[in-house]
Amino acid sequence: MICTRAHKAVMFGLWGVAVPPARMPSKHEARWEHRKMLPAGCLRAQSLVQGAAIARVLDGEIGTVEGGSLLFHELMEEGIEISPELTPMNLSGQIRRMQETSRVHPEIAAYIQALRAQSHLQHDALNLPRSTDRQIKTLLLCEQWHPQQCTRVGCGCGCLRCRREDAPTPAMSRAKSQMQSHFDFIVESKTQAHDRLDPLLYQSICQLSGVIPQELIYVDRRLEFLKAAASIGITTIFSSSPSHTVQSLECVLPTAAHR
Repeated sequence: MICTRAHKAVMFGLWGVAVPPARMPSKHEARWEHRKMLPAGCLRAQSLVQGAAIARVLDGEIGTVEGGSLLFHELMEEGIEISPELTPMNLSGQIRRMQETSRVHPEIAAYIQALRAQSHLQHDALNLPRSTDRQIKTLLLCEQWHPQQCTRVGCGCGCLRCRREDAPTPAMSRAKSQMQSHFDFIVESKTQAHDRLDPLLYQSICQLSGVIPQELIYVDRRLEFLKAAASIGITTIFSSSPSHTVQSLECVLPTAAHR
């Protein structure tokens, strides 16, 4: 049976949605925290805090240099004993490694794959070319994939040191390629002249993807962003976990595997 849908595109927030934070540190992180005399799982715990330095770096709001400096002060404010060997640059390097190993969560990736496969089956049944605009589009939204300029207080010029430390690495390029394999568009709000609190951003995203607001679903864990998108008629879904995200999406945009 061919199923017709009102929705033609799905957009995921980056950090915390398409790439949810791991609650357990990797072996490398655990060893690194032990060497630096930090509490076990300290960095992962920080990444779960909305608005914390690590989360802001991984969502593209700030660069790794600025993130390491902010994280250093966050740890001090929380009363965590700082080893003399631990520096903001050490933290920057560790955050960079977390960036480089970011991957789309398997449950989200499986849903996108099922959605695409179903679109192809429907096109074949209707003898439509697979490149037609009827195919469900998938988008990824972030502040900026990789900030290219230091925004630290007193250092907003993109100095040589910050350009060197924040420069994209081959591992970062591979991470982006992996993301691009799942999404038709990666939208960076910094390049759209509007931030994610501005409804105009979501209007421009609809124009970019060739849909009207009522045909777009937006999934994020930031309520303020969802509110801005909903104000122009976009269907919004709050994400608390990958499983919850997929379950919620299946209610409005089901795939054959979940019928």
